[in-house]
Amino acid sequence: MKHLSRVLTATCTLTLTAGADAAGLGNTLNNVGQFALGLNYEGIYEQGLELDKGHFSRTLLGSTGSGSFPELDDQILDAKMDSSRVFLEGTIGLHPRVDAFLKLGVAGTDAEYRVLEPGISDDSYKFDGDSNFAWGLGLRAKLYENGQNLRLMGRVEYMRSDTDTDPRVNGQSLAQNYADKLIAEGATDVSARSAGNIELQEFRAALVLGKSFGNFTPYGGVEYRYTDLILDMIVAGTESGAIPFGSSVNQEYEAKDSFGLLFGVDADFSRNFAFNAELGLI
Repeated sequence: MKHLSRVLTATCTLTLTAGADAAGLGNTLNNVGQFALGLNYEGIYEQGLELDKGHFSRTLLGSTGSGSFPELDDQILDAKMDSSRVFLEGTIGLHPRVDAFLKLGVAGTDAEYRVLEPGISDDSYKFDGDSNFAWGLGLRAKLYENGQNLRLMGRVEYMRSDTDTDPRVNGQSLAQNYADKLIAEGATDVSARSAGNIELQEFRAALVLGKSFGNFTPYGGVEYRYTDLILDMIVAGTESGAIPFGSSVNQEYEAKDSFGLLFGVDADFSRNFAFNAELGLI
């Protein structure tokens, strides 16, 4: 909870159900075989990250080397990510107290960090991911309910997305930045190209307590979120008489904080139509 102010998660769900009570995290469909279809938006803002492991390989002037990333005394600082997703979500009742759901849609993820080489350089890296296919699945369950409309709910969920990116270093494309460094070292006729990839996986588990007041069910509780972010970047080209060069870096990051608080509300406008909004602080 040290970084409570740095991570915000917002979820808005619009659900149309087929003859059953509308379901958000504060409720379930309550009927086996009932089906709900919804439109879901999720946003994660400035989630702090820490490097779990990294590796690089490099070919330059006919020599090839590899090792751990970052190199030597270099440091990774201020690593963070943003992610926005839009899903079409289908939910089916497996039991009067248990629903399963599947989400298909698009997601875009951006990441950034600094590489500090003490006394030499301080480079800013940015990965702006294109919107691409994403999917998720999970279960929600009503664990307890009493006659006073008080209920204990649980949810587990997995999400995955994979998107292309063109990494930038200090505002330049990775290719241009790498070429400029080679030219500064005396290379000529430099031609470079670069590419990158962002792979994001999340596992979430939440336990909340909610109480219905008419058509509204506010709830609050705790959430565990495991985030695994893999960044790949590649640059390749030729220099000084068509001599090939290339460099690739693979990095795997995890969220700095995984436990947080979750607040939300379900609003049932009719038996078949509901709105849900959530705010998570991690």
